[in-house]
Amino acid sequence: MGVRGRAYIWVAAKLGPAIAGIGVAGSQAGADTIEWALVQAYQNNPSLNAQRAALRATDENVPQALSGYRPKLSMTAQGG
Repeated sequence: MGVRGRAYIWVAAKLGPAIAGIGVAGSQAGADTIEWALVQAYQNNPSLNAQRAALRATDENVPQALSGYRPKLSMTAQGG
């Protein structure tokens, strides 16, 4: 399982309690939809924001790690 797969599982595990809390506080939600509540929980959760930042930092290293497997081209020229 890749880094992204683990991140999605982690996000789902963190949102589970938030979803359960929405059901309990449903009478207080008023006109809000469950989609809105999930968006708010997803955007405003400091743990999720920190994990997203860590994932972005890891993603930035992927091109460097893969560069060693790419073909290399070198040219030389002489003139006289």
